Amino acid sequence: MQQLIYFKPNDLNKALITRNGEVKLGEVMQLIDPALPLKQALSASKATYIVFGVPEDIGVQANLGKIGTRSTWIEVRNALCNIPLNNFLNADDIAVLGHIDTKSFYQNLKNAVDTTDDDVQTFRALTLTIDHVVTELVATMIACGKVPIMIGGGHNNAFGAMTGAAIALGHSINVINLDAHTDLRHLEGRHSGNPFSYAMNDAILNKYAILGVQEAFTPQYIWEIIDRNADNVFCQTYDAIGVRSEATFQWALNAALDFVNDTPFGVELDVDVIADFPSSARSITGWSVEQARQYINLAGQQSNARYLHICEAIVDPQDDTKWVKALVLFILDFCKAQKQN
Repeated sequence: MQQLIYFKPNDLNKALITRNGEVKLGEVMQLIDPALPLKQALSASKATYIVFGVPEDIGVQANLGKIGTRSTWIEVRNALCNIPLNNFLNADDIAVLGHIDTKSFYQNLKNAVDTTDDDVQTFRALTLTIDHVVTELVATMIACGKVPIMIGGGHNNAFGAMTGAAIALGHSINVINLDAHTDLRHLEGRHSGNPFSYAMNDAILNKYAILGVQEAFTPQYIWEIIDRNADNVFCQTYDAIGVRSEATFQWALNAALDFVNDTPFGVELDVDVIADFPSSARSITGWSVEQARQYINLAGQQSNARYLHICEAIVDPQDDTKWVKALVLFILDFCKAQKQN
């Protein structure tokens, strides 16, 4: 793929921080050979889980959101490389592919200072272009028997993940999503707020389960969409569980998985759902990091789980490394859970 920047040994060496007496994941990590065609390179790799990044916040800007998700991938990639290797982790299972090259998209935006209506339309057109690239990459990975782990970027990239999975599988896909928002906004041009609207409209998404939606920040028309599609949409709000105690987190998680687990499904985590996690729509209330890990662990244990997508994080290593560590834990939790299956 022309728009793919591979993670190469020289990049890995720059990221590594070695320590006497321990082996880091990056010292023995699987890489994908850029000299081979992508399908051939993926098929030749021993790794099952292929980690890659989509360093962009164009879809977020197209949704009038806060920028910053573009920088997350590099920080997560480097932190993953420096995880100590031990008996709980098999280095042969995980490969870092690299990231989608989004620099050319930003060149078209370099003169945009204030967000005008024309700028928004430009963002939305570029988001559609990114959709096509993500779709091709995810479809190729799944067709080669791999499990993509995609680090965003905005939640707009869920559309490419769903479409790619559906192409590889030959049928529509289900999705479970831990999220403070439904991302079922209007079909008004592609952005981070409507990947599931478009996927439902295009018959790519069959069943959709959402956990953690915050009632106060969800407009009425979206509740009406959920009501009209009750057979295909399961929604449990954060307020019902975390505030009113109408159900437990574990019950809701099991119910959501039961809803989607009859066929292959994608696993989505929008970190907006975690209280105070730096993101494009930071929440003052919500689930904990531990609950997000439980979600990924249980979802990852299901044999029908086909990919993991983590999105909307804005991490600044100068601020606090704990959020980068949380993202790395999510990746490792999913890989470990899949191996338990």
